[in-house]
Amino acid sequence: MASLLPMQCVASLRKPGSLIQLRGAASLGINKRNYSSKKAATSGEYLHQSVVPSMHYQKSLPRLPIPKLEDTVRRYLAAQKPLLDDEQFRTTEKLTQDFQSGVGKQLHEELVAQDKRNKHTSYISGPWSDMYLSARDSVVLNFNPFMSFNPDPKTEYNDQLVRSTNMVCSAVRFMKTLRAGILEARGFPPQPGKERHGQLQKVHPLGALLPVLTGRDELFTDEKARHLLVMRNGNMYVFDVVDKDGNLVEPAEIQSHLKYILSDSAPTAAFPLGGLDHLDDESMTDHIHISHNMLHGDGCKPLNEIFKDTTEKPLVHPGSAAAAVDSSSAVRRLQFNLDSEVEAGIQNAKENFDSAVSKLTIDALEFKKGGKQQLKKSKLSPDAIAQLAFQMGFLRQYGQTVATYESCSTAAFRHGRTETIRPASVHTQRCAHAFVREPGQHSVEQFQGLLSECSKYHGQLTREAAMGQGFDRHLFAMKYLANSQGQALHGLYSDPAYTAINHNILSTSTLTSPAVNLGGFAPVVPDGFGVGYGVHDDWIGCNVSSYPDRNVHDFLQCVHKSLEDIFTVLEGKALG
Repeated sequence: MASLLPMQCVASLRKPGSLIQLRGAASLGINKRNYSSKKAATSGEYLHQSVVPSMHYQKSLPRLPIPKLEDTVRRYLAAQKPLLDDEQFRTTEKLTQDFQSGVGKQLHEELVAQDKRNKHTSYISGPWSDMYLSARDSVVLNFNPFMSFNPDPKTEYNDQLVRSTNMVCSAVRFMKTLRAGILEARGFPPQPGKERHGQLQKVHPLGALLPVLTGRDELFTDEKARHLLVMRNGNMYVFDVVDKDGNLVEPAEIQSHLKYILSDSAPTAAFPLGGLDHLDDESMTDHIHISHNMLHGDGCKPLNEIFKDTTEKPLVHPGSAAAAVDSSSAVRRLQFNLDSEVEAGIQNAKENFDSAVSKLTIDALEFKKGGKQQLKKSKLSPDAIAQLAFQMGFLRQYGQTVATYESCSTAAFRHGRTETIRPASVHTQRCAHAFVREPGQHSVEQFQGLLSECSKYHGQLTREAAMGQGFDRHLFAMKYLANSQGQALHGLYSDPAYTAINHNILSTSTLTSPAVNLGGFAPVVPDGFGVGYGVHDDWIGCNVSSYPDRNVHDFLQCVHKSLEDIFTVLEGKALG
């Protein structure tokens, strides 16, 4: 299976001892380009034509609010409560109150003033980007998630050459539709009771990450680039998918070029910059194998749109003849002149890569005894129950409540990024303890009441996070501000409790999309779990990863037991 990276790819050599990571960036831009308008939007050049211009509502998007300092402190302490004993909590409470009345008040006021001077963006956008670009860790495992498309419902279209050609064409059509300003914007409810606004999140056109050995990486955009980079068997190939007028190259030509690449018998280079793509010729045997393959390599609006387009409006078909063109001149296999230092760096990176991935274990769960429909019928939040099952599972396996992270989009706001939901609460702790430690001491009605409390509180946390009313980003922004001014950090930030709550042992993210068959990511800490999950109509799925400090198989067994107990109670049956 070759890797397709439209439009650019750049080799990243990190600091000594880290991995080489190949970063590819799809050319999905929002800035309007003067493409040829000879072809109508209903032709093969575009996905569709929105009546309202794509960016029409962008300026009317509300700004991401900075929470009140007292609310941030209250929410922070509430999240710390289940993680600390009484003495630890009193220490953290005292530090937090001192922060609120002193340094924190000053930092908060400066942050608000700075935000008022920068109304074109959000208070978190710059610091959040800087955090990612300044990180020196390898992108592989530490940052990159993976997603695998569902197969085409029409099985004959799943031939590798046919599918890859249609994927490339649909990706270019998406890019062109977006750049022409005719992509339909998706709507968000920015404030309760207010009208919905359309928004397209900023993505980088023809962009790539330019890595540096020290300091901060840079995002680079080449507006003139027209090529696709394909990785196969450790080699890199490029050819144009957009012509000089900005139009999609004929699909039959793209098919011919990909066919040429698939038939190329060139051996893998001794020191391939595409070395991390070493799994690309393996046949995928099962979802665990797919998970490893996708996560170890290069690395949802665009996903959904491209999947829909490629399956509903394919431009090449089974039996379609590739164009009779000279692909040997149109396709260029990249050659790299490497000195001994770079060769040594590649070898070192490969060894570190092999060491890192050899320690990673991935396992999956499919709970078939209930899902979203039954939970909603019981007036429970499906996401809340999934998160509760993770809390119960970890308590059953390790006897602890630990820091848990769930990402929540704040894309309803201008330059919104994400906020953190903290699923571990006094409510989940109480409920998990009852199910795991005291199953025979509570009635069905009492268990159902505990589930309802967890659901209501999780719903509150989710609504607050989506409205930019969490505490994580606010505390992070104030810490970033203090560091940028050269200030000594307040004791709140050196408090072991603050370190612990940001050491997210359970890092979780949900992904439910008609386009995606499978998704996941590595743990964010050595002793953690990376939990990708989805709650479907009548089943619940999890794809979980861990390093040797944790046992992912046993964890999933504990999660399965937790879900069984929850649905048993919802059916009105007592726990045995």
